[in-house]
Amino acid sequence: MIRPAVAADVPAVKASIDAAFHHQKPYERYGYEAGERRADGPYDRIQYRKRLNSPPME
Repeated sequence: MIRPAVAADVPAVKASIDAAFHHQKPYERYGYEAGERRADGPYDRIQYRKRLNSPPME
């Protein structure tokens, strides 16, 4: 998902994750920033964004 976005010179990619999903830490470790949190029907969603010029955290 990231490589085509970089090739197309897209500044960022987004991911919408269910808040009940227990494995959210890897998103932050790979450079995603948590943003807006909202209800989407029966789901509680967290919007993550990754700037493509940001390196992953170690």
